[in-house]
Amino acid sequence: MGWNKRGVVRHMNKKYKILLHLGLAKTATSSLQTNVFLKLHNTGEINFLGVSRASKFYPFSNISRSVLSKKLSKNKLNSLRKQANQMLTSERLNVLSEEIYSHSMLFDLNTTFSNLKEVLSDCDIKVLVSLRTPVDELFSYYVESYYMFRHTKENTFELFARSAINSKHREKYLQFSYEDYLSMVSTYFTDLTVILYEDLVNDKKQYFQSLYGVFNIGSERVRTMFLSERRNTKEQTNKGKRNKDSIFVEMIKARISFVRKSKYKAESIWIVSAAWNLLSRLISIIDIKKPGEEHQYPEEKLAIALRRKFGVDDIGRFSKKYNLNLSKLRKYGYSSRD
Repeated sequence: MGWNKRGVVRHMNKKYKILLHLGLAKTATSSLQTNVFLKLHNTGEINFLGVSRASKFYPFSNISRSVLSKKLSKNKLNSLRKQANQMLTSERLNVLSEEIYSHSMLFDLNTTFSNLKEVLSDCDIKVLVSLRTPVDELFSYYVESYYMFRHTKENTFELFARSAINSKHREKYLQFSYEDYLSMVSTYFTDLTVILYEDLVNDKKQYFQSLYGVFNIGSERVRTMFLSERRNTKEQTNKGKRNKDSIFVEMIKARISFVRKSKYKAESIWIVSAAWNLLSRLISIIDIKKPGEEHQYPEEKLAIALRRKFGVDDIGRFSKKYNLNLSKLRKYGYSSRD
């Protein structure tokens, strides 16, 4: 059983083939989605199911919302499977790229992966996961998601990091604990490819060859598309990064858009419309060009504590299991002990 050079499945019982890209967040996911996947979809080379938030392209959005919510009944899963199959094609590689599936800070990953596997049960599934060193991943995640922490007791990265280090809620921080996270992914999806975000800077050839290996598009062509435009980057400062206040505004817009598309009773629609009109007025007076707050990258002592908490303990076994270069893992900072 396998995929030929055009990505078409050979000698298999499954009707469809799909590449499921799970993120992680802050690993150039937006560039892959909009610069590569969406462009290949527009040329008819793949069937992209989303998401490209920059282009507001997400055919799979309703199904995604459902699989994230709770453990679904057999009847609901069957219904979602039928909806998914209507969007899939057996003529081309289907691609679904959604980092929120790996968002353990908000969702239970066991529930999400279990639902997703059932919904895609008519597919031969290949999974792609991109990792970033745990300290960088935690820091970038915090800067991106600062709107959630601004008015909490974790309103600085140091406070957030200390809370993460001391937390006993392993499931909440699973997306940063790569041994446990990938072990869970492998429980549901056995065909797994892992790539390293740091290779984008240090070994571009390897990075794009790895992408070629999962969807059979020439590595140089993918490289050209991928690097054509930078996506979702943050302003670098002397001590760290600055978040964009406009992210908060865009998040509000996205939430309201979701509400408007939901199935409400007729008598409730006016409430949603009124709320949207009011919010639109508020947004219009917000100065979204105002610089965001600066977030300081952790000092070495805190960075070491984070690596000990979230780094990979058995780095040798990890490198063999996921076919990753051991010296790179150590050099980049994935080990909990180096």
